[in-house]
Amino acid sequence: MTRRLLTACAVLLMAWPLGAAPNFQILDVQAPLAAPQGQAVTVVVSVRATELADEGGTLELLDGEEAVDGAALAVEKDPQVLTVRLTWRPKAAATQPAQGPPGSRFFGAGGPPEVRKLRLHIPPEPAESVHRDNSADLHVLVYPPSIRVLCMDSPRGEQKACRAILESAGGFQTAWLLQTPAGRLFSTGELDGRKFLGPPGADDLKAVDVVVLGRFDAAHFHPAQMRALAGFVQAGGGLLVLGGADGLNAAQYAGTPLEDVLPVRLPQAATRPAAPARPAQTASLPLTTAEGAAHPMLAGVAPFLNAPGGRPPQKVAVRRDERPLPGLTGWAPLGTVRSDAVVLAVRSASDAAPVLVCRSVDQGRSALLCADSTWRWAEIDPGGQAVHARLWQQMLAWTAHAPAATSDEAQALLVARTDRPWQHVGEWVTVQALVRPLPGQNVEKVRLVVQPEGELADRPVELKPAGDGVYKGTFRVKQMGYLGISVTALDYMGKTIAADALRLWAAPSAER
Repeated sequence: MTRRLLTACAVLLMAWPLGAAPNFQILDVQAPLAAPQGQAVTVVVSVRATELADEGGTLELLDGEEAVDGAALAVEKDPQVLTVRLTWRPKAAATQPAQGPPGSRFFGAGGPPEVRKLRLHIPPEPAESVHRDNSADLHVLVYPPSIRVLCMDSPRGEQKACRAILESAGGFQTAWLLQTPAGRLFSTGELDGRKFLGPPGADDLKAVDVVVLGRFDAAHFHPAQMRALAGFVQAGGGLLVLGGADGLNAAQYAGTPLEDVLPVRLPQAATRPAAPARPAQTASLPLTTAEGAAHPMLAGVAPFLNAPGGRPPQKVAVRRDERPLPGLTGWAPLGTVRSDAVVLAVRSASDAAPVLVCRSVDQGRSALLCADSTWRWAEIDPGGQAVHARLWQQMLAWTAHAPAATSDEAQALLVARTDRPWQHVGEWVTVQALVRPLPGQNVEKVRLVVQPEGELADRPVELKPAGDGVYKGTFRVKQMGYLGISVTALDYMGKTIAADALRLWAAPSAER
């Protein structure tokens, strides 16, 4: 009891000069909860200067020990609230960043998303007696630039499963140009504000990183659009073609400029039956090649497929059980593999028909998937969902020259933020958290715990969903001193998915 009383008295004596003695106070910090690597982020800071007219100071933005920006605080009157804008350009943390074509959006980007812990700081002036309000923590989730994907396909199982991944995983912008059974087109989504009402031309493709082409009739393309898509790949763009029995009609694209950038040579229309019947097939898992086992597209996926030498595939977790991934069907070879292409997976040891094959074309990349039922993996929750999502994310990332959306270093992330760096006793603080779980992880609740320094923690508060992975809640400051603020995302079993922690200074109440 005596220790707590002495601590409270000391805090009161140190905080008493607030508003009377010379003082810089960081009142508010505005910045996005998440930011892409390499792109400028604006941080807006409100600073109150008291009894510092005709004096000055400096506001610094620190990323670790490095000062990434700063601004002079010119005080002209007393008191004065200054609004300062600082700029921060998050760097990739990876030691070996992805090397896309120079000038591309992904050149120099790399590494999985991470929470970067910044700090705003005003070096105290000699006359200042209170320094606790001169600093503020700023946590930001930093991620590689989002991959802009244009999907041209028809509504079917593979397309729907792909869409579910891209719209839930984060790290992607998506637009869809879908062909109905009657051959009509309808469009949803946009990329950088651009809608796609038909196949893209050269100008449209400036807003695209990867084109996914599935069951989509070549007749929708004008010759100039077909040439533009081929030129897009040669200039550094990505192309992922979805073959299989229910995928791309190869004969329609044979002899077009698009064939020149594919990993295979397409069969001529005359060699294709007019109305091919879909053969009955036995479901089986693909066999990875030696090249596929080491390729980024199959990183973390290859162990769950068949391997040379007869090694059985690993099993995925299914609730309290384990089982192999379901076999695939819908196989359909799509032409002859080119000499400069790399086959990553084949149908089986006795059938060398390619399942996944890729190729580098000038500055760009193309890939071809020759099965149309990977969606079956997503039906196994949660292990199969994670493998399925990883395959698609990595196929798109490789074709775009982008950092892999998932990697062995990837982890679920949570970034927390308070609406101000300090608060008076008796006042309310708003806390928000952005949660980015891994594929297959489901957030059941997000819990806030406030713990005064040296005291027992307060009762947990549950943050409420606010949309787009953001959760919000409030708590009331009960006593002076530093408060530890921890925010934790939990799954349905009560296990921690991700967490973040902050400190907040609680000043005496405004009345005192």
